[in-house]
Amino acid sequence: MAKVGIVMGSDSDMPVMAQAADILEKLGVEFEMTIISAHREPDVFSSMPGARRPADTR
Repeated sequence: MAKVGIVMGSDSDMPVMAQAADILEKLGVEFEMTIISAHREPDVFSSMPGARRPADTR
């Protein structure tokens, strides 16, 4: 099964995202949690898989 990325903008998002991680864990889905600010670290954020929308979307 594909790995799921849980990306948060700050550690204050952790309580909600931890619930998502719990569900993924129960379902046996491999995941990775990352805290990254798209404003402070735009190059890191934009280099993450799935961060860019396809050209034909709005």
